[in-house]
Amino acid sequence: SLFFVFFFFSSRRRHTRYISVTGVQTCALPISSYLAWRDWGYPEKSFFNVFGSAVIRSAEGHLIFGEMAAHTAGAGLIYPPAGSLERSDVGEEGRIDVFSSAVRELGEETGLEIGEAGSGRSDIADFACRAGQLISVNRVFQFDRSAAALVEEISAFMATQERPELAGVVVLKTLADVEQSKTEPYAIGIAEHLLG
Repeated sequence: SLFFVFFFFSSRRRHTRYISVTGVQTCALPISSYLAWRDWGYPEKSFFNVFGSAVIRSAEGHLIFGEMAAHTAGAGLIYPPAGSLERSDVGEEGRIDVFSSAVRELGEETGLEIGEAGSGRSDIADFACRAGQLISVNRVFQFDRSAAALVEEISAFMATQERPELAGVVVLKTLADVEQSKTEPYAIGIAEHLLG
């Protein structure tokens, strides 16, 4: 079988650009194309949307996810900082840096910087979670602060924004804390991998 991986850019450009990735046919499309594809129930099953997620892990090992604000495309959904790639995430040779997108979203949604994380990265290897047509490529950022301190910091950042991307912050201590009906399926996979 032939599979296509789509990277949906948050650009307003209307053209399609193919990107060379070894062994995989890729195509970059405007985010509006993704939203239509999503709203139609992902009708083309040989296409996948790949994106990066920045998984925040507190000093005690809890995961910090966000609940998206009402004005966002993911209104009311819960997941870690993640978002569509931007053209700046593609190098001159066509290499896609999925994690630069994740790091950017970490800052935009939470105000946290990777330099504030203990070593910047945890000792947990990067991993991917697939849920239907979505593939989240995940990097865990281990912070030396407690979950309560991180929630306070993120909440303070949200209060400074005119239109914050998040409506709230969710702490996952165990899998029992995952609100199944509101949490994106790929984010449930992240929680199962790290808390299970």
